[in-house]
Amino acid sequence: MFERVRSLFSSKPAGPWQPSDYRVVATEAGANVNYDCYCGCDAGIAFDRADAEQEAGSCCCGNLIQVGAGAVARLNRQLTDPAAYRIAVQSVAMPWGEQSDVALAIPEQPAP
Repeated sequence: MFERVRSLFSSKPAGPWQPSDYRVVATEAGANVNYDCYCGCDAGIAFDRADAEQEAGSCCCGNLIQVGAGAVARLNRQLTDPAAYRIAVQSVAMPWGEQSDVALAIPEQPAP
């Protein structure tokens, strides 16, 4: 019983965590794509539609995010150790009317 109560107050995910949803807001260059991270951050990326090799957005816990066509492949190219991450992919509606992939690399061992 104590483990159950302790897990309710833990800041670490109990299982394979991924964002429940993303917030997408139009910008001149593309869109801000944000999520509520389990570490407490409002994390995301300022997605630039004109930058085909944009660096991933990051969070203090080690999560990395990419958006757009080829998001998973671009994210994998930017990871120093892809085996140390699990990648969660969701499709979101973008302000210009298209669906787009959001790829989030979540470290198997989050930063302390």
